[in-house]
Amino acid sequence: LGGRRRPLSEGMKDLDQEGDCARLHRHFAVGHASFVLLVFLPPLALTISLASGPDVAFFAGTKLLVALVAVFAALALPVMHACFRPTQRFLLTSVWAPAAVFAFVAIMYRRRINYAIQTLPGPECYDTPEKKGLDMAYNAANELYSHCQGADAHPLGKGVVDQVASVKECTRYQEIEREYGRELRYLETLEQRLPCAGICYGHRRLFVHPGVQAPACGPIVAAGIRVPAKFFTAILAYSVVVMLLLIPAQYLVLTPLVVRYNDALLNKPMHVP
Repeated sequence: LGGRRRPLSEGMKDLDQEGDCARLHRHFAVGHASFVLLVFLPPLALTISLASGPDVAFFAGTKLLVALVAVFAALALPVMHACFRPTQRFLLTSVWAPAAVFAFVAIMYRRRINYAIQTLPGPECYDTPEKKGLDMAYNAANELYSHCQGADAHPLGKGVVDQVASVKECTRYQEIEREYGRELRYLETLEQRLPCAGICYGHRRLFVHPGVQAPACGPIVAAGIRVPAKFFTAILAYSVVVMLLLIPAQYLVLTPLVVRYNDALLNKPMHVP
C-alpha cells in the first residue's frame, strides 16, 4: 500500500509496446507463410498432377507421393510461430526440407519414366514386369472376346450374344479382371484416350470400338510421357536452385532479418546461432 504507484501513462505505454510486439510477431508469421506457399505450392500442385496421370501412375507408381507429406508439413510450419519464437535454423529447415523432398521425388520419377520411355517402343513384351502384365492381360481379354463373339466353340462363348459393345460385357470377364484388374483398367484407359490397342503389337481394340484394328500403344505412350519427364526435370532444377539460393540468402537476408526481429521483440540485441 505504501509503494509508489506507476503512472497511468507508463501502463498505457507498456500495453502499446505489447501490441506492437504482437503485431510484429503476427506479420512475421504471415510473411513466412506467404513465402513458403509462394515458393512450394506451384511445384506441389504440378508434381501431384503429373504423378496422378494414368501413364505415369502405371509405369512410375504413386507411392513416391507419400514423400510429399514432408512438404505439407513444411507448409504448416509457419503455424508454429504461435508456439515459439522462430530461430534461423527453424526458418532454414522450412525451406531446405521441402526443396530436398521435391528434388528426390523428381529424380525418382525421371528415372522411372525414362526407363519406360526406353522399353515401351520395343516389341519385347517380357523385358519389364509392367509390359509383361499388360500383354498377358490383353491376351486373356482378347481370347475371351473371341469366344464372346462366337469365333469358336469354346465353352466360354455359350449363351453370349454375337455382338457386344465392349469385352467387359462378355460372360466371365470378372474372372480375368480378378487376376489382371489393374492391367485391364489401364488398357481400357489407353483405348479411351489413344487410337491404339495392346501394348507390344498392333491388335484389335477390345474396350472402345471393339474389333477395330489399331497399332500398339507402347510407342504412343512412350512419346506421350516424355512431357512429364521434362516437367520433372524442371522441378528438379527448380529445387536445386532454391537450395543453392539459400546459401547466400542465409547470410545476406535471413540472419539480419532474424536479428532485427529478435531485437524488436526483446528490445535488446540478440544474436541468433
